[in-house]
Amino acid sequence: MSASVWKIRKLGTIASLHARIGWQNLRTTEFLDSGDYYLITGTDFEDGHVNFDTCHYVEKKRFNQDANIQLQIGSILITKDGTLGKVAYIDKLNKPATLNAGVFNVVVKDEQTEKKYLFHLLKSPALMNYATIKSTGGTIKHLNQNVLIKFPVISPKDIEEQKHIADILSTCDTVIQNTQKTIDKHKAIKQGMMLDLFTRGLTKDGKLRPSYKEAPELYKESELGIIPKDWDISDFGDIGSLAMCKRVFQYETTDEGEIPFYKIGTFGANPDAYISKTLYESYRNLFSYPNKGDILISASGTIGRTVIFDGKPAYFQDSNIMWLAHDERRILNNYLYYLYKTITWNLEGSTIKRLYTDNFKKIKVSFPKDKLEQDEIAKRLSSIDLAIQKEDAILEKYKNIKTGLMARLLTPPKDAVIIDETEE
Repeated sequence: MSASVWKIRKLGTIASLHARIGWQNLRTTEFLDSGDYYLITGTDFEDGHVNFDTCHYVEKKRFNQDANIQLQIGSILITKDGTLGKVAYIDKLNKPATLNAGVFNVVVKDEQTEKKYLFHLLKSPALMNYATIKSTGGTIKHLNQNVLIKFPVISPKDIEEQKHIADILSTCDTVIQNTQKTIDKHKAIKQGMMLDLFTRGLTKDGKLRPSYKEAPELYKESELGIIPKDWDISDFGDIGSLAMCKRVFQYETTDEGEIPFYKIGTFGANPDAYISKTLYESYRNLFSYPNKGDILISASGTIGRTVIFDGKPAYFQDSNIMWLAHDERRILNNYLYYLYKTITWNLEGSTIKRLYTDNFKKIKVSFPKDKLEQDEIAKRLSSIDLAIQKEDAILEKYKNIKTGLMARLLTPPKDAVIIDETEE
């Protein structure tokens, strides 16, 4: 079996690159909400494609202004400003389209280059790695055309081999996109469930309570609006008290250790600090500490992020991570976890947004008096969360598979014959 032959050529020798030039720049008043001519920007890129539903439009005279940025099937787009190096492939067009500033139109002119192969290569880390190496100003703020045209395109000489590689990677993309659609569908279902379950609740036989319009006699007026008759309203301050761990100073933490110490930046993720077991046991015995199942909540940064405490040895940053200390006589923790997600948090402060104890205590919430109803609501939402987590894990697996395939398929085999046609 003969060795595979690969070529290295500059991008500028196999494709032309064009972008909207300065004097053609559009004013925001020229961005139309409807029309016959799409205007594509980098914000319209989505998973290697253009989401035409988010595109603005322009007048015909603006479309006609530059033929070089009029898109066609097979155009490859690269963002050169904003979020750099995003790549999209035009595989369908139901209306004429042009580009806004900040995006390159890459048009393959070499008949021995498969467009989809080039798309996958440009979408790989190779492009931005090359641009970073060539950058002399540290952080790249702009992708220059004179850098891009010199990008070394490495590909099998045989276009059929290029097509085969592109087909494999495109199949991976399709699987990833379909998995993401499944996740989005589950999330949309959950959003609808949240709305119904926290406004209508469930009947004794586990069915969704008829709406207020269908059965007004099952509801009552309250300071929070219409709620089921069998529900209660309370301030968080009347349900329990807001608790937090004892303050841990920076000198008491280490980069490695026995007991993970979660700060607001690592809350719900992996810890980057630890405390000694001695300090942990001392503080746990002497000061407030969450019980297994308590709902930890972020009080700064992104307010209202929640984590169910699993009871494993850990410590949490005071004032930034808190929990409602209560005995579950009125609200079950599994219900509280989802109840938190329905709240629009009352914030004070301009520079640092923070959830203060007084704010938290005054928040009014409605909930079923019957804890069996609370539990059933939580179980239903937990069930769809598990489905989302399962799909998330599958999505991550497919993404890792694709990363491995890209590294292997877009790199010449060790025994390949390399023909370098780039000029120094």
